[in-house]
Amino acid sequence: MFGRLLRLNMFRKDHGSWMVMLFSTILFLFIFSHIYNLCLLIGGNVSCWVYAYWAAQGLPALVFMQLYKQQLQQREISFGNKYSVEPRED
Repeated sequence: MFGRLLRLNMFRKDHGSWMVMLFSTILFLFIFSHIYNLCLLIGGNVSCWVYAYWAAQGLPALVFMQLYKQQLQQREISFGNKYSVEPRED
């Protein structure tokens, strides 16, 4: 009875290994980023703090917005403003 009801079908035939690898990769990156920041802080060199990854720094959002803006500009050039994003006046 328990073998039929409580069986983990997710891990049969190598289906769950991809999910385990994904979760372990995300967890490893999270832990390693904290270890990296800790090593930079222990070093004490203030100029190295530029390379620290902090969520409050706002750097990733700025970089992604610049890349997005460049992609929009390239689309406007190649498609002739057909796919440009303009604010709508509703």
